[in-house]
Parts: sequence; structure tokens; C-alpha cells
Amino acid sequence: MDIYSIVLPENLVLLRLKTVDPNYIYRLDLPSQLETLILTDCQLKNLAGLTFPSSLKTLNLSRNRLHQMKHLNQICFPPNLQSLKMRANGLKTLDLTLPRTLKVLDVRDNPFSQPDNLKSKLARSNPNLTVRLT
Repeated sequence: MDIYSIVLPENLVLLRLKTVDPNYIYRLDLPSQLETLILTDCQLKNLAGLTFPSSLKTLNLSRNRLHQMKHLNQICFPPNLQSLKMRANGLKTLDLTLPRTLKVLDVRDNPFSQPDNLKSKLARSNPNLTVRLT
């Protein structure tokens, strides 16, 4: 079976892809009812062309290469996102526009230059957010 010809069902609520070719991910048409998306160890360098459904509540982008993404602030996160994991991406800064619905941000295992400043900045922008840096 050719992975590029797979059509995902619209009622799919959880999708986990690990060590999948990024070219496949960039071509994905994500189901409209998807609530959890896990894309780990996929060598993702950017999220261009990837449109997240508004139903998405949990997004795990850990162990990719997002540090190579030129403009992290251009990521358009879904409006109902509650949990975002971006562990071990080589991130030194975190210039993101996060949805107000976000409750958990896990960015452990990244070489942030000023982790204390980052944590306080995030706490000021969203007091209900739990941030995991270390």
C-alpha cells in the first residue's frame, strides 16, 4: 500500500504518526473531527501547508526540527487547543502566538537562552497556563 494514497476518515479523533516522512505529513488532509494529533520524530522543519482542524485539542510536535523554522510566530494553532508539546526541537526562543484556551505547554529538553524570562512572560500572557520547561 502506498502511504500517499491513504485517505483518513472524517470521524477520526486521534492520529499518531511517528518517524513518518515529512513530505507525507505536509500533504495530509487532516480530518475535521480530529482532537489529538501526535507527530513525533518526523524530522519536521516547518509546519507550512499544514492546516489544523478547529476541533484539535491536543498537539504533540516533540522530537522534530522546528528550530529550523524561520518564523515560529506564523504557526496558526487551532482556536480550541488545550495542550501543546514541542519537546526536544532545539528551540532557543519561543516566539509563538498561543491560543487563550491553552492549558499546558510542554517545551522541555530545548536549549532556551533565558528560561526564567520565558516562563514569566508566558505566565503573564496566560495566567491559567502550565508551562513545563525543565
